[in-house]
Amino acid sequence: PYEQALKDRGFTGKAGSSLIINGVFQGKPVYLIFLGLGELPSKKPSGAHEVYRRALGKLVRIAESHKLSDFTFDLPDPAVLGLSYKHLAEETSTFLHKASYHFDRFITNKERTYQWSMNAYVGVPKEYEADVQEGVDRGLCFADAIN
Repeated sequence: PYEQALKDRGFTGKAGSSLIINGVFQGKPVYLIFLGLGELPSKKPSGAHEVYRRALGKLVRIAESHKLSDFTFDLPDPAVLGLSYKHLAEETSTFLHKASYHFDRFITNKERTYQWSMNAYVGVPKEYEADVQEGVDRGLCFADAIN
């Protein structure tokens, strides 16, 4: 199981760390991507948000480098970050959108523009699905306005 692979490869979950385990499921390649958040600072929520933002940025870079157009992950417990599910979903969608943005508006040769699209799917407890969807939609609105 993957727990042994994490141990064998020395993954401790330290902030900024990552581990990718490749495999095959039902004849299709799969990637298990583990991202370390470390011990999130409980007295300074903004520090925890920054660690989370960086982990999402790393997730996008890994997805890009492996040409993964779709990926799924569970949102962390929002209480650890001092947020509601709705606000965490908003932050997550904004962070992912910003991390995947490539400024290529003025590149005239289309072959030189970055061609990659990403679909991120998040897992949450059923009772929070509506709040999370509202947060995701709001976060994408913010991200579109920023980029």
